[in-house]
Amino acid sequence: MKTKSLLKTLLSECLTLVAVILLLFSFTASYALAAGDDDFIIDKKGVLTEFKGSGTEAVIPDGVKVIGDEAFVGNQRLKKVIIPEGVTEIGKRAFSGCTSLRELSLPRSLTFIGDSAFYNCDGLKELLLPLNLTTISDNAFYDCDGLEKLEIPDRVESIGKSAFENSDKLKRVSLGSGLRRIGRSAFNGCTTLTNVNIQDGLEEIGPNAFTRAPIEELMLPDSVIKMDVSALNANEGIDLLKKNLKKVHWPSGIRVIPPQQFSGFQMLEEVEIPEG
Repeated sequence: MKTKSLLKTLLSECLTLVAVILLLFSFTASYALAAGDDDFIIDKKGVLTEFKGSGTEAVIPDGVKVIGDEAFVGNQRLKKVIIPEGVTEIGKRAFSGCTSLRELSLPRSLTFIGDSAFYNCDGLKELLLPLNLTTISDNAFYDCDGLEKLEIPDRVESIGKSAFENSDKLKRVSLGSGLRRIGRSAFNGCTTLTNVNIQDGLEEIGPNAFTRAPIEELMLPDSVIKMDVSALNANEGIDLLKKNLKKVHWPSGIRVIPPQQFSGFQMLEEVEIPEG
């Protein structure tokens, strides 16, 4: 009788222990699922250093301040990314090679887009840049084949070299009033770009900035004081700019038109040369 009683007691205690373990496991699992911590590696400074998820959508958690270098690099599954308010910076190659990315929500707090951040993101068709953005770094949207329209906010001061190079579906570009510098080859190879709106305030246009872009009318603001000859004329045998440009306003900030500046332009009909 004592043996049976002891067995019953042991069995009861084991069942209780199992129930407690199952309850703790259930609570831990539900908490992890709600927090979503398993998909993101975030350091103490609020830098998202790595995304480990396997889904097609990433909703970055609140509290992240910086998306670190190469955090999502080469992820070809992602189709949608939502970046929360509070994020101020996207690091180098953060989304480089995310070829399936189609939807991208950028927060108003974002001020800086790093080198090659969205390099070769072919799926992006629409891009709404936030008003507080100030810097678009080198190669930021290089080879984004799907991008069709672009508006640069007024606070952006600099577009880095090759920032939108080879975005061959880009048709219209509107540059903001705060822009001071367009880097080397920034829009080189944008083979469907026919319309560029440049506002007064721009000071420098780098080499090959608009090479191989079929722009028909280019009204350069008088504020431009530095421009390489190759910004418009790269002396290439086949250049869509030479085949399509019809009208140019030369900026009064540049007092001398360099030799061969418009040599080989087949469709040029009108050049506005200001006083001086």
